[in-house]
Amino acid sequence: MTQQQFPQLATNIKKWITESGQTENTEIRQLCDDLEQGNAISRWAAVNFERVLPFRISQSTFEVRLRQIRNVLVFLPIALTWLSIMFASIRFNDFVRGKPGETVNFLVFWESQPWLEKLSTVAGIDAVLILVVIAMTAAINTRSASPSKIRKLENLHNEVMISLERELAGFRYLSVADLHTLAQATVDNLANSSQHVANAAASMDTMANKAEQATVNLENLIRNDFAQIGRDFASATAMLKTIGIDQQQLSTLVASVNNALSSSVASLNTSISTSTQKVSTSANELTSNFESVAKELQAISRSIELSVMHLKNDLDDLKKRISR
Repeated sequence: MTQQQFPQLATNIKKWITESGQTENTEIRQLCDDLEQGNAISRWAAVNFERVLPFRISQSTFEVRLRQIRNVLVFLPIALTWLSIMFASIRFNDFVRGKPGETVNFLVFWESQPWLEKLSTVAGIDAVLILVVIAMTAAINTRSASPSKIRKLENLHNEVMISLERELAGFRYLSVADLHTLAQATVDNLANSSQHVANAAASMDTMANKAEQATVNLENLIRNDFAQIGRDFASATAMLKTIGIDQQQLSTLVASVNNALSSSVASLNTSISTSTQKVSTSANELTSNFESVAKELQAISRSIELSVMHLKNDLDDLKKRISR
């Protein structure tokens, strides 16, 4: 089996080491070699690369020493000044005791001391030391990386870290704890999904039962109520035959009403029977396409409404003809 190699990752790491001025140690050299040859990729993928390749900008030995000397010289003027004040104060105290009642200025007395201890000499040494500190700070800043170079190195380091994470993330092995956590999460998800499916099935079963019951009610309505209407019309027809109306006109009127009623009832029975058959014999179809069944039921309801309106109009027309 051919091992996957990552020569570009090794090149990026070497570039980062060179640009930041660092020196390749044994571990980094081994990392680059393994990436180029495709060895031990799974083990390297589990490494924290921020610790192996931290963001570090190397400094030369001279710069480090210069920085250390500068840090010491910063406090040297303060130490020399206070030491000079201490010795001058001791001598000034002895001088004042030897001349009681005489007023002597401390600064004038300090200036009258030997050359290395006089005020002007100490001030001059302090000034020179401060100038040296300023010059050393300027030299350190000049030799240090500029802000633009630091930003460039930061971007390069980020690119190296991102490329390592992106390319090697798929080679990381899972610990027993990780596998247990993933397995538990998978089982929980399956249990939740099963519960959702069970709830959905129960809901669809309830809707199917309601739809079937509604269809049965509609069928009973047609068979019972409209059958009663038919019987009432039959009685009305028998009564009409007993009154003195022209036989031809009565026959025509009765035939018209019976035809309209028969057509309405037949249409309703056909629609309801079709819907009942679909609901009772295809529960799965109702579950997968409930919206279509709902539309069909709406159409049936509309057909019933139109048929009832048509029947009512026929009854009104019959009443008008009888009243003439």
